Amino acid sequence: MALPRLCKHYLRSVRMHCFYFLKRSKIASFFFCVLFSTISFANTFSDEEIQSYKALLHIKNATPAVQDSNFFVSTGVQDIKTELNATIDILSVETPKKAAFICKFPARSLWINKRFLNSDKLNFDHCEDLSKYINAVEVNSISLVYASENLVSPSSFMGHAFLKLNGEQGQQHAVSYFTEVDTINIPKLLFESIVTGKPGFFVVSPFSESAQFYREVEARNLYEYHLDLNEFESKLITLHLWELNNQRIDYYFHTHNCATITLDILGIVEPQLIQSPKSWVTPLDVVKVVNKSNRVKQASIKPSLNWQLRAFSYDLPSSSKLLLQNKLSEETIVELDASWLKNPIYIQYLTALNRYLFEDGTIDESRWHKNNTYIQSFRVNTSSSAIDVEHFKNPISRLNDSQLAITLKLNNENSHLSFKALPASHLLSDDNRHAFSESSLELLSPTLIISENAIKLDELVLYGISQYIPHDPIVSGLSGYFTMGYSGFDTFRFKNENDVYLDAAIGLSFQPHVSLQYYGTVGPKLAFNGKDIWLESKAEAGVFAYLKGNNKLSLKGAWQFNKSNLNKHSLSMELENVHTLNSEQAIIIGARYHNWHDVKKTSSLYLGFKSYF
Repeated sequence: MALPRLCKHYLRSVRMHCFYFLKRSKIASFFFCVLFSTISFANTFSDEEIQSYKALLHIKNATPAVQDSNFFVSTGVQDIKTELNATIDILSVETPKKAAFICKFPARSLWINKRFLNSDKLNFDHCEDLSKYINAVEVNSISLVYASENLVSPSSFMGHAFLKLNGEQGQQHAVSYFTEVDTINIPKLLFESIVTGKPGFFVVSPFSESAQFYREVEARNLYEYHLDLNEFESKLITLHLWELNNQRIDYYFHTHNCATITLDILGIVEPQLIQSPKSWVTPLDVVKVVNKSNRVKQASIKPSLNWQLRAFSYDLPSSSKLLLQNKLSEETIVELDASWLKNPIYIQYLTALNRYLFEDGTIDESRWHKNNTYIQSFRVNTSSSAIDVEHFKNPISRLNDSQLAITLKLNNENSHLSFKALPASHLLSDDNRHAFSESSLELLSPTLIISENAIKLDELVLYGISQYIPHDPIVSGLSGYFTMGYSGFDTFRFKNENDVYLDAAIGLSFQPHVSLQYYGTVGPKLAFNGKDIWLESKAEAGVFAYLKGNNKLSLKGAWQFNKSNLNKHSLSMELENVHTLNSEQAIIIGARYHNWHDVKKTSSLYLGFKSYF
């Protein structure tokens, strides 16, 4: 330890003895102590110590995430050194104030006790409520858990990240930070989540309850990343969760959400994990950031039943799936050709299908048990086999959740540049092989165009989702999209417009091969331009194909009636290829043809570059 810091510790010890001398009426000694202890040394806190303490206080730059003033010791929380010195002074003297501080801020006390008071032990026996908490959630390891996205639920469409506390006796607790989504009014929800903030809540609950909800109710996969933390670090995080209890921490969708606060909590042991407050951090970002550190020692997956039924039957035709369903339902699985049960993947599929039929009520518990006993008997012959799912739907392999695209578009009349920004999530044209399905999610995504004469807002997508889940004869699956936005320019006719719209469709998609999927959808579009309101109709069909060399080819055709309230029908077709160079870059090339049955026909070519960040 540096000499100045040793001197500071010594001076604090001298101050403590001064109070002893005063009580003994040794006035001369007391004044000598006071004089000696006024000697000042320069602060010698390292940058790592400052960053760690800022993480304990949830302060980025000079902005505290915790709104309660009683979360801090000094009034000027912008000066971390002053706050840290004031806290060290409290913990250096045995007073009732110190005892109360330890009960309220045990993690801060433990951290300072080890760093500056040369002890990693702290007694919490006098803290009744804290002691109950420590005994209830006794922790020997901590995991990061990522629940995959669920586009059906507005609170879950970007996934969810939370911590899991693992106890010695098999106890497991989930620690989640979230806000309540109590409205289907998307503009109101986004305004509150981004501008005014919403109340944030911490919940510590049995992990089994969270796992059941995510996997069985919402059909989401749980990816668990076991963190390499020592005993002190695990204890520090556990105690810090207590400090956050009953503190006001407003939820902001883009700056302070489940992802940012999870990283902030882990930042008290690994400060470099903390992201800039200007970044839009998503749960997927948390997974990637933590995995890039040296803190993940093992990863595992707890797949949903829906995922298992789809993952283990990629090469099975619908007729085979229905055959297996009938065998399980009629308890004639013993008549099945033995070759089925020699394949570990098919055993996994039969196990999942048997469970699905039981939960669906198709078979009773007795039949489920008999089927399962017969299926599991074949695992003995495949015990030496293993199914590697590391490269199948792996969140770490997904593209980053923000992007910017710059595209040059040339047509037979006009040419312009297009700039599209997506602050968070992904598009249908992106490489979605590691997502649950072909999907897109757009939030506050603007598109600008620059022509020879002006810069115009082409479109602003306030909220848009699409999901193309391959139809399965067992678990079904619908496809479609919903978009809420504003259109300021019609690039097909190259004319200004001022339309607010709601666009939706529903349909089916099919996946005859793992690299090929086609779909069809129909639906209405409601538009309003300040004067008129009208209804449009649209039918669309398309194909996604993954080609060699990280190329994704998309072909779609659409028939539309009453577009722009013109009482006409039109046809359009678009062919696009996105070549993914790496996890951060892609090249776009495509062609469009519009209005086949109108006097005015428009054809265009475009070439662009996309950056993921």
